[in-house]
Amino acid sequence: MNHFVFRVLCIVLVVVINSEIGASVAYGGDCSSTACTDTTTNECIDDLCACATTHFRNNDDSACETKIGFETSCDNTVTATDQCSVANQECSLESGTTYKCLCTAAYYSAGSACVAKIGFETSCNNTVTATDQCLVANQECSLESGTTYKCLCTAAYYSDGSACVAKKNPDIACTATGQCITNAECDVGGTDKCECNAGYTETPTVSPTTCSGVVKFATLPYMYVVPILVSMMFLLR
Repeated sequence: MNHFVFRVLCIVLVVVINSEIGASVAYGGDCSSTACTDTTTNECIDDLCACATTHFRNNDDSACETKIGFETSCDNTVTATDQCSVANQECSLESGTTYKCLCTAAYYSAGSACVAKIGFETSCNNTVTATDQCLVANQECSLESGTTYKCLCTAAYYSDGSACVAKKNPDIACTATGQCITNAECDVGGTDKCECNAGYTETPTVSPTTCSGVVKFATLPYMYVVPILVSMMFLLR
């Protein structure tokens, strides 16, 4: 038997012996032809032993640990980005110093899963208890008409077609109806500003922020106010 044949036989023998005694490879090893040592927390992914899909690698790279469940407390110091078991969740601050696996910004909690938030002025489900199902800021699931619910701007905001803009105060320039605060309308084609409705007064008089239902006599010239008050006193005698 020549030397080359002998080497080949030895290699084959080693492979057979390893397979018989259960040879395996550790985390990070080549598992293309050999099983991973830890079959509970590891699995062969792309020919390498890696953490199973139900596990994540801990900070000191010593073991694969079980992923954290839905809205359960997590460790924000963990460098692994996949410690949460539910899709579209991440370890986020809930309140105070409490961190939990919570839905990412583009998703809302549906109780056991994270669902993609609803787009601008798109149909929504008014039976959903989550208050953040609408993707755009300052929108909520509201009745549009009939039985149709959509993600619409809240009362203090108006739609500009792609976002919700804060409604304008009196004396502020506007371009269309619905852009002004309560008890005010846009005087389109006139002053092109938000004007208080009839029976309402700009309050305060300088840089007004509301339209109140109280008539301000102080806004009349003083020379007219005094005679009016005197006449009222005379009639009440």
